[in-house]
Amino acid sequence: MPVGFVPFRFVYLVSGTGSVFEEVLRAVDEGVLPVVIAGVIADRNCPAAERSRRRGIPTSVVPAADFARRAEFDAATARAIESFAPDAIAVNYNYVLPPQVTAAYRHRILNPHFTLLPLFPGFGPIRQSLASGMRLAGVTVHLVDDTIDHGPIVAQTVRPVGPDDTEASLGRALFSAGAPLFIQAMRFLAEGRIEVTGGRTTVRQADYSRLPFVPALEPDIEAIATRLERELATAADSPAAHVTGPDRPRRG
Repeated sequence: MPVGFVPFRFVYLVSGTGSVFEEVLRAVDEGVLPVVIAGVIADRNCPAAERSRRRGIPTSVVPAADFARRAEFDAATARAIESFAPDAIAVNYNYVLPPQVTAAYRHRILNPHFTLLPLFPGFGPIRQSLASGMRLAGVTVHLVDDTIDHGPIVAQTVRPVGPDDTEASLGRALFSAGAPLFIQAMRFLAEGRIEVTGGRTTVRQADYSRLPFVPALEPDIEAIATRLERELATAADSPAAHVTGPDRPRRG
């Protein structure tokens, strides 16, 4: 690392199992994602917070149940974020972020949602995709604003929905695509490549010409997607664990 280099700092907000979070940490460890996870904030004690502690990452738990009013919870969450002095925020979180946070970090908060937004915001996007009879499902990474699962879209990926797909099988496919998509979006943001004009994003020097990832994954991140597809094809564990965080209801 060059002398005087200051790494880009993310704070990561979590609520669930942390499977996407674990892939982000692996990408950081391998040098694919050249950022620092400066801190982790959870709304309760959860597996993702435990993952963070085991890795020695500073971790704060700010439980909503500890506060009589939502404004007090929001203020405590905002203080916890500021304590880590981040450049940007990554979100796999059950709560809509405080307005003072979305204002202070405008266009610097990333969230993955397991559907093709603007379709099916909020709770149960995979279940809703199946119930609607859609033949394509997907994952969206977007910049967060004050509305649930809304804001300028940075990247999307699509997967076919087969006649025998279940919430579990589709969840597996979307996790294997969504984790690398999120890692790439975090890298785009850290590199200053995301431009927002009129509510639409453009990523400089990105390839918009190929499916299933738009923009296309860069080669080192495409290797992550290939590995996850291979691992999940033979995984015996429940795929529900991989989608618990983003598939939970967001509380306003």
